[in-house]
Amino acid sequence: NDALRMAIENSYQLKAAGLRLESAKAGFTMDLRAFLPSLSVSFGNSDSVIINGTDTYSKQFSVKLNQPVTTGGRNYIKRTIVRINLLLKQKQLKEQKFSLQDAVWNAFYKLLMHREKAKLQKDAFAISGNQLKIARLEKEQGSITELELLETEIEIKNLEIQIADTELTIKGLEYNLNKLLGLKIFKPLILKGKDLKKYTGIKISNSAGKLYAAALNRNLDIKSLNFELTKSKMELNLIKKRFIPTLNAELSFSVSGSDFPLQEARYGIG
Repeated sequence: NDALRMAIENSYQLKAAGLRLESAKAGFTMDLRAFLPSLSVSFGNSDSVIINGTDTYSKQFSVKLNQPVTTGGRNYIKRTIVRINLLLKQKQLKEQKFSLQDAVWNAFYKLLMHREKAKLQKDAFAISGNQLKIARLEKEQGSITELELLETEIEIKNLEIQIADTELTIKGLEYNLNKLLGLKIFKPLILKGKDLKKYTGIKISNSAGKLYAAALNRNLDIKSLNFELTKSKMELNLIKKRFIPTLNAELSFSVSGSDFPLQEARYGIG
């Protein structure tokens, strides 16, 4: 559990994907502005100096409130498409986390098994040393031939090579696990895993049909295709609605005059 937590916390890919998702969520929230009223305020000042005539001074302050009434469903469809993309990004992020956890789990227990293997090989090598001593005594006594003694020595050398090969594999597995955990400095790892000898695998009791349905439900590729199909249908519907006019309601108010306080008021509804 500590290894899985550390890997997720130190993964730059997951952090970047999480930030992109949060940014997309913020943009999705901001898009609500398409359904909300907008308010605009303006002020104008126009002064004219006329030679041999009357100077004019004009000031105007105006406020406009615009409320979208309908776009023929286009804004709603666009928002639904964005929501579908968000759901897909969430599924992809979840799948990235699961893939990382799976990789860490495999690397963790593979390293644990190879360390156990190295320990057994070293125990066997220690025992073989005594066997070699016995074989040499038997050779001196004439109980075995020179060839049989040579075969014993070769077996021990092969075991020594196997130990070196296992140690080299362990180094590679330690590096891989360090990398998955996001550790910047390579360091020996102290593993606290369960006894692998007691592991019997996952017992699956469901029927083949239920397992197949569960696999389909969790498969990201199939989910992506379903999302893309739904998105394409909505985009086609969006194209069909392009001829429907956009309807907005607008309320305007302005007041003007040559000087403050402005007294000439106008109203407008459209």
